[in-house]
Amino acid sequence: MSATYQKQNERIYWVDALRFIAMFLVYIGHLGSAAGRIYGFVYLFHVPLFFFISGLFYKEGAKIVATIKISFTKLIVPYFYYSILSLGVYTLFFTKRRKHPTRTFNTAR
Repeated sequence: MSATYQKQNERIYWVDALRFIAMFLVYIGHLGSAAGRIYGFVYLFHVPLFFFISGLFYKEGAKIVATIKISFTKLIVPYFYYSILSLGVYTLFFTKRRKHPTRTFNTAR
């Protein structure tokens, strides 16, 4: 069986390995200047590598509008729900209580 036509439940191991490498490079990229000389090199291609991996699995017969709608409902809508929930939790539990919430800076001289 060729790599281009596989059953849906079969893994393509070289893609898994490539995805692991891309995740590790993102980790190195988040180290910033602590990564040393490799930092600039990693930033050349680690995000485009994820786009390349995603492009491998794009279905040619899929309609672009339908794909965008499905992706929006599967990814963006839960993202906004989680963002609103986490903002509420952060506001309730992790912000300091102030006696005067309208004053955001120190007015003492």
